[in-house]
Amino acid sequence: MGQFENSRVFFLKYKFQLYLTAIFLIGFLFICLYLFDPQIPFTNKKLEELGNKNKPFYIRNIIIALAAFATAIFTWWKNVLNSKHIEVLQKQTEAMQIQATNTSKQLEKFEAQIRIQEETRLDTLFSKAVDLLKQENDLIIRQSSIYILKDLALSSPKHTQKCIDTLCSINELWMPWMLEVYPDFFEIHNDFRYIKNFEKLFIKNLTSDNRYILKQSFDNMKLSQLVLKTMSQIIKVIYNDHYFSGPFNLSHKYLCNIELSEIDFEKFALNNINLNGSTLFGINFYQCKMWESDIRNSKIIKTSFKDAFLQYSKFDSTILNEVSFENADIDNCSFIGASFIKTDIQSIKK
Repeated sequence: MGQFENSRVFFLKYKFQLYLTAIFLIGFLFICLYLFDPQIPFTNKKLEELGNKNKPFYIRNIIIALAAFATAIFTWWKNVLNSKHIEVLQKQTEAMQIQATNTSKQLEKFEAQIRIQEETRLDTLFSKAVDLLKQENDLIIRQSSIYILKDLALSSPKHTQKCIDTLCSINELWMPWMLEVYPDFFEIHNDFRYIKNFEKLFIKNLTSDNRYILKQSFDNMKLSQLVLKTMSQIIKVIYNDHYFSGPFNLSHKYLCNIELSEIDFEKFALNNINLNGSTLFGINFYQCKMWESDIRNSKIIKTSFKDAFLQYSKFDSTILNEVSFENADIDNCSFIGASFIKTDIQSIKK
């Protein structure tokens, strides 16, 4: 490699002189050929004087041979330099490709490590939020855990469903019991989301035991106020953001008294969902499977249940304002006490 570099440097340094020498040799060759050409009278005369008529022909042949040899040597040397230069460039290119491949592999490995670390961090954050939610004696800490779960649900689709399940589990701590002992609770307290003084919820017709249970549930009810607001935001983001592909499961979830607007539920499973006392505006339930759902005591405005599966669902005491049930399966649905405003009652009767 060192000799090659030296030769290359020598050639680049003296290439003008080498080219000039080659031109000189070629010119000298043509002059000799001209001087010793037997067909030229001047040359024949000179040959006779020298007394050797064949000698110039040998000299010419020797000169031609030397010139050809010199040209061949020069061409060979130039080709050797070029081939070695190309070889060096190829080796440099291969080395660069190998380096690029190694760098790419290292980058992929580094990114994989980062992903693993990030997933571990998010898993730890979720576990921490769940632990904080179990701190029954500290309402503020439990509320902070809801904010953590909300941020995690909206930043990591992998954890979205788990966060939804955990948030809805707070509602399940008291809503099923409340609807069992006091079915019209959300009809009377349709402003549940905004109640600040829960002492007003001591209902006269409840037994002393039920009142005690209700009092014990006050913290959970306060948390549910925040959960309903949080779930409304999460559902809205999931609907609007293509980052969340779904499907997400809201089946058997208690979202009583939730307020939702301008949402398409195509990314959600909704069968057996409980929306008792909810306010739904501009919702699209097109082809949603939501049989055996509880939508009593609700306000449903400018909403479509087109082609939805609503078998055995309950709409009792619900206000239906500009609601479409076009081609919806409403077999065995209940509409006792429901109010119909600009709603196709005939399709419901069918």
